[in-house]
Amino acid sequence: MKKKQFRESPERFQHGGRIGQPAKPGRKRAVNVTVAEDVLAEAKRLKMNLSQVLEDELRKRVTEEKTRRWQEENREAIDAHNRFIEKHGIWSEKYRSW
Repeated sequence: MKKKQFRESPERFQHGGRIGQPAKPGRKRAVNVTVAEDVLAEAKRLKMNLSQVLEDELRKRVTEEKTRRWQEENREAIDAHNRFIEKHGIWSEKYRSW
């Protein structure tokens, strides 16, 4: 008997790390920034969308900082949980296949 093969492209199932609906674009605000002249010239030469680059990088850094702060604020609980697992193990260990 011939096995059925899965024919879907794996790219179809990849996501951008966000669960649920995509973020709705918010209102935009004009801001002034200071950038090194040579970097700005090169970015313009490459026809980069400076607003989008800044927004993407800022969004990434905000997420990283929020994660760092959450980990810092919850360090005690995380350490306590890790000590508990170290002492008692994981209840489902016998069911693991890896």
